Amino acid sequence: MTAVTETPLMQQYRDIKARHPQTILIFSHGDFYEMFEDDAKLAARELGPDNSRRATMAARPKSRSAGVPVKAATDYLRRLIAKGPPRRDL
Repeated sequence: MTAVTETPLMQQYRDIKARHPQTILIFSHGDFYEMFEDDAKLAARELGPDNSRRATMAARPKSRSAGVPVKAATDYLRRLIAKGPPRRDL
């Protein structure tokens, strides 16, 4: 059995998340802002199913990530912030 090596990005995500577990971490990655693991699930849930379409909120279950296009990020972030502190009962 071969051990799975995490990418440097995921190592950074886990390190920061361990120090700030109640914070939604958002990483700039190309033309998208990406969220991972439980943050991705939470963002997809809070933004609703219409926003989980590929063109907007691209939730990818296999990689447990979600992304919003940089050009639309302001709208998504405003909507998340308006919802108040995230519920973590996933």
